[in-house]
Amino acid sequence: MRYIILLLFSLVGCTPAKIYEQAQETELVEEYEVIQIGPPQRHGQWYTVPTVHICKSAPVTKSRVQLSLNYWKKLGYNFGKIYDNVDCLMLEDLTGKITISLPDNTFVGPNMALTRTLIVNDTKEILTAKIYIHRMYATTERVMEHEIGHAIGWKHYYRKYHMMHPSWQYGGHNASGLKREVD
Repeated sequence: MRYIILLLFSLVGCTPAKIYEQAQETELVEEYEVIQIGPPQRHGQWYTVPTVHICKSAPVTKSRVQLSLNYWKKLGYNFGKIYDNVDCLMLEDLTGKITISLPDNTFVGPNMALTRTLIVNDTKEILTAKIYIHRMYATTERVMEHEIGHAIGWKHYYRKYHMMHPSWQYGGHNASGLKREVD
């Protein structure tokens, strides 16, 4: 299992492009020993308040998404309006949007969910985020909250019981280090 962990670390932020896509995922993995030192890290942040678009295909309800956003709102994050039952194939401009849908053919592995964010490399501004969530995990506790965390820029944090822990079975509601810093 240590090999997989090192591979995940090597994938984070390794791209020379001006704008890049950052993928973070919630995994089902076997037990391993990793201790992370220091606070949670971000790979980007929104410069505008993102709206949330739940695609027609998405296995989550508007009320479930609202609960997930409330977790982050208590930590100081802001979100715009939630749009439900959206035809996401018709969305032309994804800038400023967090979209939620079923996985597409680029989603591989035994993951419960996956979030991809488009970030300007120089400024670390998040332009858009897309959350893919499997139908069977749509109502699983903490999965949506964890993925919203990625959508607002948080990386995985290897601390037991933490919201951003990459393994669902070792994660929890601990939000230490995630409170929004006011500029």
